[in-house]
Amino acid sequence: MSDITAFAVTKKWPPQHPDRLQLYSVPTPNGVKVSIMLEEIGLPYEPHRVDFEKKEQLSREFLSISPNNKIPAILDPDGPRGKPLALFESGAILMYLAEKTGQLLGAPLALRAFPRGRYVAEARRLLAVLEGRLADRTWILGDEYTIADIATFPWVRNLIGFYEAGELVGIGNFPKVTAALERFLARPAVKRGLAIPPKG
Repeated sequence: MSDITAFAVTKKWPPQHPDRLQLYSVPTPNGVKVSIMLEEIGLPYEPHRVDFEKKEQLSREFLSISPNNKIPAILDPDGPRGKPLALFESGAILMYLAEKTGQLLGAPLALRAFPRGRYVAEARRLLAVLEGRLADRTWILGDEYTIADIATFPWVRNLIGFYEAGELVGIGNFPKVTAALERFLARPAVKRGLAIPPKG
């Protein structure tokens, strides 16, 4: 488990229990998804309220872990390989917590049963956030390639390729995203990883 005090968000919301997962949220429909999940799985956590009236969701500290200024967000001091992990978007957090604890995963098919209209609107919104992030940088977090890119660009690739939804979501309106996707797909390790496991 690592020290999380280097994260700017801990200056605005100082943790009383830095060894626990930190939750930054508000009890909205999206916000309570993660608090309910945490209660269900019994993982110790420390909640912090993001005050929308004070526009705390737009603060530099909050944006450092949730660049699209949406709640909920988490900071897990015990992330992959024992390193801290900041994560935003309720769906991504739910999947992370389910995989971290091995609980409430359910049938994979059930996770795909979302209405088309909602999926398209959400995909466009996320692509717009990604386009904004890439406006002045090579990769999502800056000029350095990180796990944020590994976590994101396979989704963009599948959106265009596997789901053939590029035209549906207007991928041509996101040139920074498509350029970054091309850089991602050109990486030798990515090419190798995309071929694993090999076809029988």
